[in-house]
Amino acid sequence: MDNLARSDEFYTFMHYLAAAGVRDDLPFAKDIAVTLVPRRHQVSGLNAALTQANSRFGLWDMTGTGKSMIAQAFCLYHAGIGNKVVIVMPPILLEQFDESLRNTFVGVEKYFSWHTLTEGPAKRDKLFEQWDVKGWPDMLLMTYQTFSKVPRHGRRKNRDHDPSDPTSSQWIKTEPRKQDFIAELLDQKGYNVLVCDEAHALKNYGSNTSKVVRFFLGPEGEKALLLMTGTVIHNTLMDAYSPIKLLTPKKYASKRSFERLHAIYSQSPDGWSKLIGFQNKDVLHSALYAQARRATKDKVLNLKEPHVIELPIHLHDEHHRLYKKLVRERMLELGD
Repeated sequence: MDNLARSDEFYTFMHYLAAAGVRDDLPFAKDIAVTLVPRRHQVSGLNAALTQANSRFGLWDMTGTGKSMIAQAFCLYHAGIGNKVVIVMPPILLEQFDESLRNTFVGVEKYFSWHTLTEGPAKRDKLFEQWDVKGWPDMLLMTYQTFSKVPRHGRRKNRDHDPSDPTSSQWIKTEPRKQDFIAELLDQKGYNVLVCDEAHALKNYGSNTSKVVRFFLGPEGEKALLLMTGTVIHNTLMDAYSPIKLLTPKKYASKRSFERLHAIYSQSPDGWSKLIGFQNKDVLHSALYAQARRATKDKVLNLKEPHVIELPIHLHDEHHRLYKKLVRERMLELGD
């Protein structure tokens, strides 16, 4: 059977955790109904993510195989044992993740609090002040841009500027706001689990986003990490270095050592080097999957029957009017 419970069973989060080998006594888990009974690969995925010795795992499952359910269970388990969870993803997925969590794990709002951080600086400041008094959410959702923003020196217009005075400046320098460094603030507030959806956003090891993620995680073993993407190698095998370094920091001493082992360069007459291929691919593959796994549709889904996944889509007014127009015109075209 693909599913691990009979259709007449009332399936709960406790059942899911037990199937994944979790033996912790979490009383709340029996009160949260799971509307989608997990398939075997969703059980094994949760087990693998929760049993890594250094708490870092890569979920490279193919798109459409149900990674979100594993990630949500991962977040709830950590929140249930007292950890605080940060979940980062592209902006288009935030609302979908929130709704999916509520619809899949029914009753979760009674036990956990979470917030999608989309507010601007002023509203965010007030929100942080409120949370300092009543407590910060168990889980925080946000975009990569919000999470990786680093405060910088800015400037504002000088209202007292006198054009006739050569010593008067039109602009005044402003100091960076410490509360805008979200990753550092969350570290201070005790958040110690990071989930990155569409983690190929971290493929550039030298990008600001990757640097902030590494800063937040700190030394290996300090915080838990779950990376999720169906396209871990996005363009070139060089993309593998960043996820490998995040999951197993000691696997390669540096990017230069990674290149020496795997990249093949050709020297042109003008002195420039050009990447022409890769070597030791089996070693690279082993490193990429040392603390990760990949489930593919042909292995985990029954393709003899259509596999339909319903996704809630919120249409803006203009989109809604357009779809109504298309449906109306199509119906007129088809007739009876």
